[in-house]
Amino acid sequence: MTILHGISKKEGIAIAVAAIVDTQHGISGVSPALLQEGLEAIKRMLDPSDYPECVLVCDTLATGLSARIPGINIIGVAAQSETDAPALEPQVPCVIGLTDLLRSVSHGDILILDGHKGIVHIDPDPRTLMHYQEIEERHTSKPPIYIESAHMPARTQNGVTVDVYAYIEDAADLIKALENGADGLIVQTPKEPEIDYYANILTTAAGKRVAFSSQYVDLDLLRAVMKFALPMQVSVLLPATEYEARVEEAKIIMESVATEAFLNDLDPPQVIIGVWAEDAELNLAQVTSEPAILAVDLRGSAHLLSRKDELRESAQIWAQDTNAGTVIIVLGNNVPATVTMVEAGVRSVAVSPDTVSACKYAIRSIGLEDVQ
Repeated sequence: MTILHGISKKEGIAIAVAAIVDTQHGISGVSPALLQEGLEAIKRMLDPSDYPECVLVCDTLATGLSARIPGINIIGVAAQSETDAPALEPQVPCVIGLTDLLRSVSHGDILILDGHKGIVHIDPDPRTLMHYQEIEERHTSKPPIYIESAHMPARTQNGVTVDVYAYIEDAADLIKALENGADGLIVQTPKEPEIDYYANILTTAAGKRVAFSSQYVDLDLLRAVMKFALPMQVSVLLPATEYEARVEEAKIIMESVATEAFLNDLDPPQVIIGVWAEDAELNLAQVTSEPAILAVDLRGSAHLLSRKDELRESAQIWAQDTNAGTVIIVLGNNVPATVTMVEAGVRSVAVSPDTVSACKYAIRSIGLEDVQ
């Protein structure tokens, strides 16, 4: 692998095969194999977005920005000369002033053009290639855009917004939750997650808040967060009975991952640590610190859910008298209990994926009688 340093003209990352063009030879200097590939793409009437890609290697920026190769998408420009071309503005990642560029690149070489740092990697090793592919994927991941009313925030008639999470256990639940407009996800993490388990969830639910209910902070989760999540987008909910011990373990793991992130030029993972209380009695005797999130699971508490006054009193305690920054009440399919919770001051609830839409509708109806 050869690394050349130059001057960044336009930020961005481009990874593709090299196409060499200079003032004397024009596109006739491009690899015949690449030219043939471009002509085949035209003959097959492919959409231009599906054309093969290249990083254009040229002697001057003016030559590179004016060159066009039939059937080939130019996704990056690398110029040997540092002479600028003020009349031409690059539309793709671009680096200029790369000394000995034309002598260093051969036909068929894979190039990584890093417009952020102003460098070009020629014939990169697998580790470097994988590193840049991960960065590219992380920065191009975009959340889906929803326009249906189900995907709008749930807001009561007096303007109080309530976050409606979906409690999910598998891939089918994940799809239902997103289709029904869940504002976030609480994921019941399996004891032995499959490879790419966390990555698949974070990429599918791009941009959504995700809380993983788990016995511990998983190293694979932190690595997935580095690549596919925004800072503070992901939470880990630890069992209340073991919270303090698990938090200390998490600190050690996060420190090791921060070192790993530094060595790989990635941002260290920023996750929120919270408490998962499975019993309605909510014994937090071993939680001496103030967790950022408290999730209370009431799905198995039929006796409490059936008593509206007692439920309201408990909700007021959880919403107002705990030290947690955010309180999420997990209710399963119980829509009436959702209304009681919101009226008592709870501002985040979690329901089954199939119940998300009905839950939001019920919240929007709170106070409707007063309006009429």
